[in-house]
Amino acid sequence: MSTFPPHPCLCPLCGSLQVVQRCWGRKTGGFVGSLAGAAGGFAGSLRGAQIGGIAGSLLGPAGISIGGLAGAVLGGLVGSSIGCEVGSAVGETIDAHVLNDFKCQECGHSFSHSHPGRCNQPKSALPH
Repeated sequence: MSTFPPHPCLCPLCGSLQVVQRCWGRKTGGFVGSLAGAAGGFAGSLRGAQIGGIAGSLLGPAGISIGGLAGAVLGGLVGSSIGCEVGSAVGETIDAHVLNDFKCQECGHSFSHSHPGRCNQPKSALPH
């Protein structure tokens, strides 16, 4: 994937087209959200382990252990993925409204999404 957006995005300082989006807020938000979601998921996994143990009881003692473990692991994974998605969305908003998320590769100038002469790109066109 190219680091340069396919649609023109001009640097407001030098007019260069060599502008990249850094996505610091989205990356940080996704990471923190994953950690928080995993912690919440594992905290709630006790209930998942109980449900898994009950479902696994049909298979005997081994089923109880495997079902309980599977319930706990799935609780952590689901919590982590939901937390990552929410954290990324919050980080993307911070990128767009707070941080100077765009950087010119030509002159090094950083500017925000809302700067005059901003990049008019659909979300799907931005590099990840």
